[in-house]
Amino acid sequence: MFALKNNKFSQWLESLLPIERKAVQVTAICAAVFLVVLIGTISTVAILSGGNENQPENSSSASYVNSFPLDEDELADTILAKTQDAGQEYLDETLFIGDSNTAALYEYGLLPLNQVAAKVGIGVEAALTDECCYFKDDQKGYTIVETVAKMKPRRVIACFGTNDAPYHTTEEFIASYREVLQAIEESYPYTDIIVSAVYPIARQNDYSNISMSTIDSYNQALAEMCKEDGYKFLNTTELLKGSDGYLQSGYANKDGIHLTSQALKAVLTYVREHAYETEDRRPDTSNIPERRKVAIASSSSSASLTASYYVEVTDGKTYGTLKGNGFENVTSQQFKVTEDANEFTVTAVPKEGYEFVKWSDGVTTATRTDRNITQNLSVTAVFRAQASITISASKDTVGSSGDNVTFTASVSGNRGDKTVVWQLNGQTISNKTGDSVTLNVIPGDKVSAVIGDTVSNTITIKQSQSLSIKAGASSCTLGQTVRFEAQGDGVDLDDVVWNIGGQQYTGRVVDYVASTAGNITVSASVEGVSASSVTLQVTAPATPTPSPTPTPNPTPGPTPTPVPTPEPSEPDDSSSTVPEPSADPGASQVTDPQA
Repeated sequence: MFALKNNKFSQWLESLLPIERKAVQVTAICAAVFLVVLIGTISTVAILSGGNENQPENSSSASYVNSFPLDEDELADTILAKTQDAGQEYLDETLFIGDSNTAALYEYGLLPLNQVAAKVGIGVEAALTDECCYFKDDQKGYTIVETVAKMKPRRVIACFGTNDAPYHTTEEFIASYREVLQAIEESYPYTDIIVSAVYPIARQNDYSNISMSTIDSYNQALAEMCKEDGYKFLNTTELLKGSDGYLQSGYANKDGIHLTSQALKAVLTYVREHAYETEDRRPDTSNIPERRKVAIASSSSSASLTASYYVEVTDGKTYGTLKGNGFENVTSQQFKVTEDANEFTVTAVPKEGYEFVKWSDGVTTATRTDRNITQNLSVTAVFRAQASITISASKDTVGSSGDNVTFTASVSGNRGDKTVVWQLNGQTISNKTGDSVTLNVIPGDKVSAVIGDTVSNTITIKQSQSLSIKAGASSCTLGQTVRFEAQGDGVDLDDVVWNIGGQQYTGRVVDYVASTAGNITVSASVEGVSASSVTLQVTAPATPTPSPTPTPNPTPGPTPTPVPTPEPSEPDDSSSTVPEPSADPGASQVTDPQA
């Protein structure tokens, strides 16, 4: 029970009849119970809401949290600050480029055609490819980038992104945006470039594949890109977003994507009040051609819508066709959009020797399905010559144990951003990419390379062949045996043919008996492989020289006593008889002195 402390209320309660007092008490209890239930319900919803913060966002989801995280202090020099109204002259010197929300500036009569270069349904990449702008007395169509150079504006305000959101990551979107802005700078370097935030979408819209989270991510990255590359960022988000983070309901067309005339008027005012004025760098503002009016579909028009698909024409030629349900081999196809027919699938098919690149709105899959179309759609399939690839090797033969070989790819044609991928025996080699690679291969391995869908020639590694001679000696004498042995790789050594001194032998080993003196040439060959010849020096054995007969030495005896030679005597005239010699030869004839 509640404690009732108010005296007057107590007196009033006491004055009631018992049944009346009972009714008051019951009413009070019911009110208390209702209050408790209400508080519990609110708490439960809050808890569930917090628990679902990571759930996927859709157009009607309440889980999206406004997360436009621009750091205005960090990006202070990039984000255009509020200024005094720069007036109509500021707009007159500005060219607005973009998609259908930019085209609507002309549709609603807010700007003349000379200040608008836009096309319904395009992504940012199409600014480089789609010929959507025309001039008087000129039948040629021009891309948005080309139109900037022809119109010579003092400044350009670019607004792309809504049509990119269903198909591209933030990184892909920024890369394409950079490419377009750099192309503008190259084609006409005298213009100031301002990048507008991608416009928010309404909470309730007809495009379930576009999320505010993606747009927020795009805008954060665009602001950072502008800071890095020196462009200015027009933060129209702060004008167009409501407190829930979505496009304000008063600014949204019935499809929830396109801005109303009122919203676009507010955008132009915002542009004038966030002006970027620098010194006019244009060297010449004469001879600016007059734009020719072309039909620009209104996002709010009730007229019949069409979905148109084309094949790019280059120098009068097409390099692909279109096919779909009930048609093929055509270069264009149009569909009338009705309530019963609002989904179309078309495939871009390249001709032989060519490949599909992308659709003009940035879609990179050859087969696309467009549904829930609420504005005219016109896209073009872009093709290019298929790159060809040829590979070569530093050598194509290795020994049986294998070796390192360097392979090099030569790519011709438009390779785009494709990387060469290498294959060994039909299997892709992980972590081996690039125009050159070194692989350890063995005989029989097959190496090829792939770029995109194009496969190179195949190099088959062969067994290297070698033959050499191992000689047991380099010299010998007649009659001696010298062994010669064949050594090598990739050949049948048992079939080696030898030529030794004009004599032929067959086999791995030859035991040669030297039979001829001189320098003998030894050669060997097998299967067309020849070994370097060797020389065997054969000599005759030396003839032995006979030893001389030794002269015997006499036996030594006693040294004989010398006999004195008698002095000659005077001849005896009285006697002329000569004495006869002695008969004993060994006897020395000696004369006695006492006779």
